[in-house]
Amino acid sequence: MDWLAFTLGFFAAAMSPGLNMLTALTIGISRGYKRAFLFILSSTFSLAAIVFLSGLGIGFLITRAPAFFDVLRVAGAIYLFFIAFKMWRGAGLEDTSGARVDLSRKAVVFQGFVSSFGDPVVWGFMVSLLPKFMDASDPLNGTFVAFIVIIAGIEFVATNIYATCGTAVRKFFASHAIALNRFAAVIFGVLGAWMLGEVVGWL
Repeated sequence: MDWLAFTLGFFAAAMSPGLNMLTALTIGISRGYKRAFLFILSSTFSLAAIVFLSGLGIGFLITRAPAFFDVLRVAGAIYLFFIAFKMWRGAGLEDTSGARVDLSRKAVVFQGFVSSFGDPVVWGFMVSLLPKFMDASDPLNGTFVAFIVIIAGIEFVATNIYATCGTAVRKFFASHAIALNRFAAVIFGVLGAWMLGEVVGWL
């Protein structure tokens, strides 16, 4: 197996502006890197769990129950709409006392879980890709562990890049809190519509 080619190819795919990357970017813009880092950890852990479960064969069974993913994606979309609404209505970077208003840690972690674990494309990709790198006589060998580590590592690096870019944008627009909040609200709304559109078949 050409590990270098696989790593570079998957990194290029991970850097494409998908749901996880855009969410990391938006949280970085609206609430800074520290809050975005919780999302990064959650989405990375979820992706590693998907690889592991797919390797055990559970992923194949779950892909046969699309309603499971639909429920997760609808829940995630509703939550994104809720965030967008709050931010548009004035849940700005600072409240009237000057104290920073943050998205809750639990909410950000939940969104990281939904974005990765509730994406059937990720499951399908892993279920179709893993057999090429697994030994039928010893599926949970060192190669399988290395596969998980590489996938999770690439996800972690890619989401960090997007979140860092978002933080830089946040600093640039620090003096325009209302405009920044509404910009982030629009992005959250678009992400929610994206997730919902996939469920109802618009996308």
